[in-house]
Amino acid sequence: MEPTKNPTDNSSSGGGDGGGSPATARAAKVYSLKQKVAAESPQLVGRIIEKGFSPSDGSPSFLPVSLPQPTVLPFPVARHRSHGPHWNPAKVEREISEEEMDLDEDEMKYDALACFAKPVKRKEKKGLDLSNWKELINDNYIGNSAAPQIKKRVVKSAPKTSKIEINEINEPIKEDLIMRDMNQESLNEPIKGDLIMHEMNQESIIGPLKEDLIMQEMNQESSQNPKSVSLEEEISAENLALLNEKSAEEIEEAQKEIMEKLNPKMIEMLKRRGKNKSERSDDNSKRKKEKEIKRESFGPPAGDWLESGGKIKNNILWESWSERVEKIRVCRFSLDGEVLGFDSPLEKQNGLNHNSVTERDLIRTEGDPSSVGYTINEAVSLTRSRIPGQRVLALQLLSSILNRALCNLEKNEGFSVKCVDWQAIWAFALGPEPQLPLSLRMLMDDNHDSVVLACSKTILSLLSYDMNESYFEASQKFLTNNKSTCTAPVFRTRPDINQGFIQGGFWKYNTKRSNLLPEFGECENLEGESEKRTVRDDVVVAGQDVAAGLVRMSLVPRICFLLEMDPVQNMEETPVSMLVALARHSPQSADAILRCPNLVQTVAKILRNYNSTAEIIRPAQIKVLVLFKILSKYNKQTCLDFIKNGIFQLATWTWYKDDFTLDKFLNSQKENLKLNTNLIVEQLRFWRVYINYNLCVSHFTDFFSFLCLFLSPPVFQKLTDQNALVEFCSVTSETYLVLQTLAEKLPVLHSKREEKLERESESSWSWSHAVPMVDLALKWLDSKNIPILPLAQETDQTTLSSFLGVFSSIFHMLNTILQKISPKETDSVPFLPDFVPRIGLALINNKFGSLFNTFINLRSNYQSKNNKNHDLLLASTSCTQGLVQLSLSIDKLIQRAKPSCNATLTNETPPGGEILEAGIINHYFNNLSEVFSVLTLNLSSNSKLVQSIETFKRGGPAPGLAFGWGAPGGGFWSVRFTLTRLESTLILDLIEIFTVLPSRVEMEIDKGFLKRVNSVLEVCLTVGPTDRDILEKGIEILNGKSVLKYLEFCINYFIHQNEIMGGELKLSDEEFSSFSEVLISHFKARWLEIKKKKSENEDEKFGAMETIHEETELNEEGLGLCDSLVVEWAGQRLPVPIHWILSPIFGTGETLNSGLFLLLGFESIAPICNSISPISEIPLVWKLHALSFCLYKCYDVLEEKTRAVFVILQDIYNREIEKARNLDFEGEISENYSTFVENLIEQFMADSFGDVLYGRQVAVYLNNKVDVKLRLKTWNKLASIKVLHLLPPLENCLGGSNGYLGPIEENDGILKAYVQQWINEGLDKAFERKSMAFSLASYHLSCFIFQSDSVRQILRNEMAKSLLRYHSKKPHNEGMMRSFIESGLDVKQEQLYRYEIGRRFEVLKDCCEGNSELLIEVGKLRSLIS
Repeated sequence: MEPTKNPTDNSSSGGGDGGGSPATARAAKVYSLKQKVAAESPQLVGRIIEKGFSPSDGSPSFLPVSLPQPTVLPFPVARHRSHGPHWNPAKVEREISEEEMDLDEDEMKYDALACFAKPVKRKEKKGLDLSNWKELINDNYIGNSAAPQIKKRVVKSAPKTSKIEINEINEPIKEDLIMRDMNQESLNEPIKGDLIMHEMNQESIIGPLKEDLIMQEMNQESSQNPKSVSLEEEISAENLALLNEKSAEEIEEAQKEIMEKLNPKMIEMLKRRGKNKSERSDDNSKRKKEKEIKRESFGPPAGDWLESGGKIKNNILWESWSERVEKIRVCRFSLDGEVLGFDSPLEKQNGLNHNSVTERDLIRTEGDPSSVGYTINEAVSLTRSRIPGQRVLALQLLSSILNRALCNLEKNEGFSVKCVDWQAIWAFALGPEPQLPLSLRMLMDDNHDSVVLACSKTILSLLSYDMNESYFEASQKFLTNNKSTCTAPVFRTRPDINQGFIQGGFWKYNTKRSNLLPEFGECENLEGESEKRTVRDDVVVAGQDVAAGLVRMSLVPRICFLLEMDPVQNMEETPVSMLVALARHSPQSADAILRCPNLVQTVAKILRNYNSTAEIIRPAQIKVLVLFKILSKYNKQTCLDFIKNGIFQLATWTWYKDDFTLDKFLNSQKENLKLNTNLIVEQLRFWRVYINYNLCVSHFTDFFSFLCLFLSPPVFQKLTDQNALVEFCSVTSETYLVLQTLAEKLPVLHSKREEKLERESESSWSWSHAVPMVDLALKWLDSKNIPILPLAQETDQTTLSSFLGVFSSIFHMLNTILQKISPKETDSVPFLPDFVPRIGLALINNKFGSLFNTFINLRSNYQSKNNKNHDLLLASTSCTQGLVQLSLSIDKLIQRAKPSCNATLTNETPPGGEILEAGIINHYFNNLSEVFSVLTLNLSSNSKLVQSIETFKRGGPAPGLAFGWGAPGGGFWSVRFTLTRLESTLILDLIEIFTVLPSRVEMEIDKGFLKRVNSVLEVCLTVGPTDRDILEKGIEILNGKSVLKYLEFCINYFIHQNEIMGGELKLSDEEFSSFSEVLISHFKARWLEIKKKKSENEDEKFGAMETIHEETELNEEGLGLCDSLVVEWAGQRLPVPIHWILSPIFGTGETLNSGLFLLLGFESIAPICNSISPISEIPLVWKLHALSFCLYKCYDVLEEKTRAVFVILQDIYNREIEKARNLDFEGEISENYSTFVENLIEQFMADSFGDVLYGRQVAVYLNNKVDVKLRLKTWNKLASIKVLHLLPPLENCLGGSNGYLGPIEENDGILKAYVQQWINEGLDKAFERKSMAFSLASYHLSCFIFQSDSVRQILRNEMAKSLLRYHSKKPHNEGMMRSFIESGLDVKQEQLYRYEIGRRFEVLKDCCEGNSELLIEVGKLRSLIS
């Protein structure tokens, strides 16, 4: 299309003397200026015409100024200097010719048109009028045809314009010129003629343009409009119209005519194609129905709000998750992070996208430009703006989105009240598309402090710093385990077919440690190294692990530089917080921090800058202590280096001050009091780390004067008046936790080498120091100092939580000291220290048993009112656990000391002495039973919560840190999981008590005992990587000799009740002992195994990114059980999968035999308990697969000893198969499960010799509840190696005959496979041996041939003719054909039998299609059967 020419050009002027009259030229100038402004105005930033710029092209000089010419990028960004400035520079003023001067000076020539001048109307800003944005959003006018259309932006370099723009620009000009010509007769004729000629010239130009534009727009509408009708749709519509006009008889005649004309093979091909299309349409309709059901169950449809999506198997689950994340691309957020919706119509109307996001100027734009919202991609793009304010705005927006997503993940488990999918929002923000880590790392190099500060806060949100710190705070306060956990994202290794596809493999890091590149500054000067490291690799690593990507992008040296510049307070705290988050990531990140030059010294300066006069504590100092504590936990060498460099003395130097008193501590201002409390607490925790490594234990004497201020009970009225009770209790609780850690370093009191140990071990704590600490703790247990009963009715939950935290620390400290008296429970105690009975009497006389009732009440209120005060429940649970452990330790010591101390105890009986002698646990047995009942109410839900966290073989769908894994509710990093860990420890302690107390003389059904066994199974499913001792204890309880004996009794009871053939099981004591040892050894080796670290002699250079191979072993060290206080997720298997108890069956020899017995025992107690057992929660396919794998691995399992157990298990699962809906082996176990089935069949051919148990196990994979593909592969494999005849009769197969014969087979592939084996003599032996293979094929072929509809008539005829031809060649198989014809008929019903036989032979005759030979065979069969 030709461009519109300038009317002032000589070549385009019409008539006259070549150049046209001056009036015509001026009129053309008016038109040209209007067109110029209309064409260029949509590109102006903020619609502001800047002054002082000359035109950049060769446009006429009469234009006053040039318009800004934007470059390719829509807004100013930080680019390379070779790109040039954003605006084109003003050109050098050129010399003005005389002709142009004459034109400028000839002002009188404008007077002829002056009378036509009209006021200039201001152009309406249709694209940015956001004044009515609320009404537009509330009206929800998506798809409204009345919505205004978006005008195309006219660029000068592209002269093609749309028809709408030409009409808007040219029609007013033409009308004005004509009206002026008619109304103003005073104008001279030359001017009038020029105007008319100009109008004709415009028509000659616009005429062809209109036609071209109309055709172009029609093509665009046809391509863009989804409702445009294609040629196929038009033909289909015409055909439907013709069919509607015809009658049914006419349609049948037409069909017959077509059938006669077409080739039969063509007809069969068309029918097959139509069937395939119908199957596809049915599958699509089913998927649509499933999606609709999901949408109805999870909230509004996906178009207004985010779809929540349920949990589906395998690929469907991944597709559902991908759809959820894809929707976030067009999700818009307000400035405070709230979701506004999707693809707002206001955004479409204004044509706003991420390329024009900076045009929404908050100062110069009318209305509310931010009401449209911003997508995540737009916000990330806005961070590249050259305007600092816009960069800060974008960072604050991103931080708001991330923080709101984290809060909703914690509160609502991923969904808000409005069904907003915050889990998908978090995953998209951390995903590879926005490249958020790369943008944030670039902004950390910004020259504006406000941008750097905003970027630092956004990085903290990205690393989920606040959520993670709250989790670690709760863990340190209430968990006695001193080990913390790395926060790096991880994934599971794939199951191996050689190990039976059993899940629960080792965890691995998302990215290898070499990808973090901790060597800062070492390889910068090496030639060629810069080519190996690319930004693309950094982005890829950040997509796998956000923190690893930031470390790889040299964030740590940048933080060091910021701290070296002596920043202000805010700029000092956030960089240290980032270092804390990165240090928790992994040992490699901590190593990167330690190896960064001058970083540790720079951070230590923050502690040195303590203002001794005003004693003002800065939050950054507390964060520095947290950082040093985390770094010290990784290994002992770091602690030694910190001691050598004076960092430990610097962190605790305030404890050496003589002027520190309790009054001075309490009289400080409230804000400074909290900071001082937090500082002391972190100092104590820092010291605990060194004590765990047997370092700085001797500093106790130096610090005692400071610790003593918080060890004795204070005057509580004074603390209450000064509102400092919570702060004082926090320090006291942490102080007693330090004493507990010191108590672990005590030498054993009753030991032959006691004196030698005390002399040689300098790191041991002395009993001379421990005993006075017990006296101080007993003061807290005196009811005169601490009123316990009024405390239980305390309304202030914060105060109650603080007191319970103090008691919890005291109980655990005293229990640790008592365990050091004589740890071996079998040995007798020669004497008891006097503080042992004093502790017991203090618990009894001060009625500490009321704490059990307090726990029960808090627990019930927590469940009924949905109370979110987790700290109170955590403190109560920890306190109850400490009281139970302390009471049990006291009872054991007194019972073991009775032979030597009996006279002392019986001479004088103090108050509470009788209870102490009988046992504290016995006294509170009823209370403990009630506590156990309350704890087990939600135990099943806790185990399901832990099992549901692992998604796509990962701890969460996002590559963040800890809570940032994106699991619902926080997953393993939630406070709820911390509470679950506490409850699990308490449950095992109570089970140990209940198991010991009852003396069982003769076996009987005890549902309470069975309930405790199920509780142990539930607890084992909740164990995390730091709680290996809980799983170890649970394994010892479940596989103990006494438990196995009771399981034998339950098995025999189950056999008797269900009348199972095979007789009772009887095992000897030696067999029970052997089973117990083998099972305990296997479970510990399988699930508690640690992947060891390989040699570190490899030369890891600053090179390209490495690939993670799931099949290879980890190079990283797993759990440092002795050398580290930090547990890594990588290199270990916890938490265990739901089918973990089946793992012995995947072994060999004695392990396999004991595993089958254990499984049968747990299966037998499930129906006795009349409740849902963890064993019943294991999918049936896993149980069937376990039996199949043990046959594949070891055929000796069918020997006499274990054959009875195998038979009973098959009978149990036979009933479950009948109730099951489907058996999805490939979905539940592995997508490559068919490979295992083929290997099993080959082993079946080699070992079985027709064994019925083996055969019925193989026949399971032919059950109609199994997937069609797996059934077909199973049949083909059995047929290819010719072992179909070895399968058992149909009545002996698992699942009953109905599972194999119904419903009728509809898959053509399986039916053809049946016919193929029939005519290839593959079923002859199966018929002779009455194998289920012949029964299966005969029944389904009979149903298909004699009951199929006319649609599949061709296939039916081909199959029937194939069978008849084979019968004609092999007349000896008359029995097979008779069984085939009589399949499903009852001979006793004579009348029905005769009628159906006659009908079936008529069908066979029709299938022969007039073939005389086949008709003869049909006649022979008819005479035979009659």
